[in-house]
Amino acid sequence: MKKRLATLAILGAMTVSAVAPMSVFAAESETEVKYITGAVTPGGGDAGYYVTIPSDIMFQNTTDKVEQKLELKATDENKGLPFGLAVDVTVSSAQGAKVSSGSYGELKYEVDYSTGGGTGKLNGTTPGNPDALEVGTLKSKTDAATEDANLTITGQAQLKEDAAKGTPKGTTFEDLLTYTITEQ
Repeated sequence: MKKRLATLAILGAMTVSAVAPMSVFAAESETEVKYITGAVTPGGGDAGYYVTIPSDIMFQNTTDKVEQKLELKATDENKGLPFGLAVDVTVSSAQGAKVSSGSYGELKYEVDYSTGGGTGKLNGTTPGNPDALEVGTLKSKTDAATEDANLTITGQAQLKEDAAKGTPKGTTFEDLLTYTITEQ
């Protein structure tokens, strides 16, 4: 019985290999696959643009600054951005620009957009905090002949306080920043 099954398997393989050389017609089509972290598009994916927002901030100490970059980009790089596009960017902190850890308190931090094309600083003394701070406006060219685009706003985030002595290593302090992108 085993010999008979083996013979049938060999005959089946020979039949498949005899049929395989036949011509097969195929068509190709490409599908782009993208993963963009922190992308926001007012009006949905058909708007022709998106704004990248900063990814998570990981503070190591009070001396290092962490870059926070916002960029206006075209969904289709071959078409580019539409002329005259302008989006306002605001940011708000859930805890008033403080990271907190339940039993170990709070630590102040700051995100400064004023030196990188933006308009302000998010920190513990920002008026109205945690209400939204106007970061600035990202915009494309007005027309083909005018060089008035502002495609990037760059900020620097910095921790302003050290954890209290006695705080166990590995303790996590957290806050949540919410970026809002509004088309003008």
